[in-house]
Amino acid sequence: MPAFLISALAVVCAAILIVILHRSIRQAILLTVMAVAWFAVTGMLAEAGFFSNFAVTPPRLLLALVTPAVALAIVIRSNSLRESLAATPIAVLIYLQVFRVVVEVLLFRAYKMGNIPVQMTFEGRNFDIIAGLTAPIAGWLYQRSKSRLLATLWNVAGLGLLGNIVVVAILSMPGKLRYFTDGPANTLLTHFPFIYLPAVLVPIAYTAHILSLRQLWSRGSSPEGAAGA
Repeated sequence: MPAFLISALAVVCAAILIVILHRSIRQAILLTVMAVAWFAVTGMLAEAGFFSNFAVTPPRLLLALVTPAVALAIVIRSNSLRESLAATPIAVLIYLQVFRVVVEVLLFRAYKMGNIPVQMTFEGRNFDIIAGLTAPIAGWLYQRSKSRLLATLWNVAGLGLLGNIVVVAILSMPGKLRYFTDGPANTLLTHFPFIYLPAVLVPIAYTAHILSLRQLWSRGSSPEGAAGA
């Protein structure tokens, strides 16, 4: 898997999310500083071998996956985030998920190079590419129909697909939790810069889904009024 492509994709997707969410220059700067800090911390920890210690249970890689979720839970009800979502067309966060197609192509290449097991690709148990391929369709259908139910079902399905590959990835890692024993163990994603897949790209995917659902079901406002088309 080309290292620079993972890094570039993570940076581009993080930048797009910042552009979507910021409501002022001050917010943009704050979000950028937070993103840079997260890139730096996870990158240095990966380089130091922190995530590659498979003797501990649960795997340390979970910290990279869960920490952004904790941060999201803290800010999800903030006024600034509510205002940002209100000014953002609902379809935008849906369209953003198309980046998952690139992730799956890179994972498939890593499998072909013998770096990860087959179950982490669309030839195995990873069906996340469906979310990426259907994102443009789901976004277009929402813009045409304004169907809150359709967009909700797509987001929930996308979260399910994401959760599936996260579980498969964890069960493919060395250690007590390993279930899939055929092929190489999943160790690549604990190294720099591949750590940015679980530490940045996966959180961006679930954040976009959760924020999209937040837009769709904002209390006291219709999806049209909350975020336009």
